[in-house]
Amino acid sequence: MTTANRARGWRLALAVALVGLLPGAARAGERAFAIDPEASSLEVSVFRAGLLSGLAHDHTIAAREISGRVVLDLARPAAGSVSLEAPARALAVADANVSDDDRRSIEESMKGEVLEVEKFPTISFRSTGVEALEVAPGRLKVKVRGDLTLHGVTRAVEVPVDLLVEGTVLRAAGSVPLKQTDHGIKPFQAALGSITVKDEVKVSFRIIAKVEPAPR
Repeated sequence: MTTANRARGWRLALAVALVGLLPGAARAGERAFAIDPEASSLEVSVFRAGLLSGLAHDHTIAAREISGRVVLDLARPAAGSVSLEAPARALAVADANVSDDDRRSIEESMKGEVLEVEKFPTISFRSTGVEALEVAPGRLKVKVRGDLTLHGVTRAVEVPVDLLVEGTVLRAAGSVPLKQTDHGIKPFQAALGSITVKDEVKVSFRIIAKVEPAPR
């Protein structure tokens, strides 16, 4: 091989290596799944507390308009990534047994004095690491570490996830406890503090995502 040919070979090898390091660069076996907002759900369970807690109710808050992306290679699941966003203004009371007036009052308090959605409009999660164990073909037990941004405060969290890939569809489900005060949120109080909500809430999710079309 001539010196010129060797030089061209090294340049080609270097170019391939650099492409593999670029953000979003596709790798063999890797697929990107787009979250289906109509089929996916994210709910926050809020629990009552205080001296007059018997007069109050636990509530379920649903996050709507979820968007995001999962990148996964079943042969190398630890190299996967997750990104997710939801507009804070789209949070809504999901309880069936709440009157329209109470629903409106709860949502106004939640979006106003509690979450301050005009000031902090977006809730987001970005993964920083993944641990996975395949328990059956296409089925994995996963721990996703990442940064959760809520109320303008970003904190590291670890989320256990049951994940299943069937053809072009990815399904993921799990739950994780969170403390409101970790994100600078003051838990709601009423009746001079006799009715409050607990600091710890539970976030539960069911995600359906579908393989993105290959770029043309």
